[in-house]
Amino acid sequence: MSLAAAVLLAGAFVADEPLLLPTPAAPGSVTPHLVSRGDDVWLSWTETVDGGHRLRLAALGPTGFAPARTVAEGGPWFVNWADFPTFAVGERGTIVATFLPMSADGTFTYDAVFRRAPAGRLTFSPARKLHRDEVQGEHGFVSLASVGGGRFAACWLDGRAMGGGHGHPAPGEGAMRLYTTTIEDDGDLGPERLLDDRVCECCQTALVRLRDGTLLACYRDRGEGEERDIAFVLGAGAPDGARTWTAPRTVHRDGWVIAGCPVNGPALAAGAGGAGVAWFTLGSGGRPRVRVARLDGSGRAFGPPVEVDDGSPEGRVDLVCDGDGRFWVTWLERVADEGVWRLRRVPEAGAEGMPEARDLARVPLERRSGFLRAAAVGTDLLVTWTTPAGIAVGRVSLAD
Repeated sequence: MSLAAAVLLAGAFVADEPLLLPTPAAPGSVTPHLVSRGDDVWLSWTETVDGGHRLRLAALGPTGFAPARTVAEGGPWFVNWADFPTFAVGERGTIVATFLPMSADGTFTYDAVFRRAPAGRLTFSPARKLHRDEVQGEHGFVSLASVGGGRFAACWLDGRAMGGGHGHPAPGEGAMRLYTTTIEDDGDLGPERLLDDRVCECCQTALVRLRDGTLLACYRDRGEGEERDIAFVLGAGAPDGARTWTAPRTVHRDGWVIAGCPVNGPALAAGAGGAGVAWFTLGSGGRPRVRVARLDGSGRAFGPPVEVDDGSPEGRVDLVCDGDGRFWVTWLERVADEGVWRLRRVPEAGAEGMPEARDLARVPLERRSGFLRAAAVGTDLLVTWTTPAGIAVGRVSLAD
């Protein structure tokens, strides 16, 4: 039985859309991720194999997915519902993919490493760490962005200052930090930069390149009073190829105070409609919300957010910008005792009313349901998520 058929029989399909696509992923696969560039789409996922795990990648063509390519295989790896492998595809077709091998026996002692495949090649370079330290601690929640010329930028959460710990540090211990570097066209690493020395410990990061070449990174910050609002930094190019990064700024002051990490990071999208960020918050009033804000005309601040959920969101957001410049947000909504992945077009600022949401799939309200990932392709949206049987991929029409 195909995975698509298994998903249908399991009752996870809840609407006329999405149209489910067969994938080469093995049953039980996890951590699906999608990347699109123009009309080209790639899917990655993690499979369990004897002795560890295998990270695989497949391109989607007119007749379906091509045979899968193995990016890396081995173990032990850190394979987690929230901190998962990612990849990016450059303008020339170069692929960079990341994964998380363990560096010691501790639960959260793992490195963030990458492998690179030149355009048109089926083989990946040897694995190399993104970070420069040798601390046996947490390094993960990686985001990648192509910066042109076969080069990529990366940012990640880095626990080198936490003494190998995880979660809410004890007094006297250091905090989780946000770092960035570049992966050059020859596979070497550029300078490493510290962007923020106190951030939330286990929320996903997000990174995009704006139309003028500036990099925009978003993440959940950690204030001195344990405020966990979303922050951003901007990295402008310099003549010598380096980047000048701004000081961290808050996207919007939600006032969410929580003595721990909610494991619910932001999502960024950039395109013809500019740039936007989606995130989850409980705010100062304790009511869950999913919000989206757009980068304003200055390109240096975000406008007022709009709330796009249906009243009981769990978060786990994603955001895409289609070819017409429209933003689409996905999130997990609690409906009775189950979760529903939902999709909604983000209204323009000042618009009256809220576009109707679409239900994409039902999933258990559990960590193993992971995060839905989306990618815009022409007038369609591709989405992928984790089911009890494995991973599913579906196509949704965005045409009016």
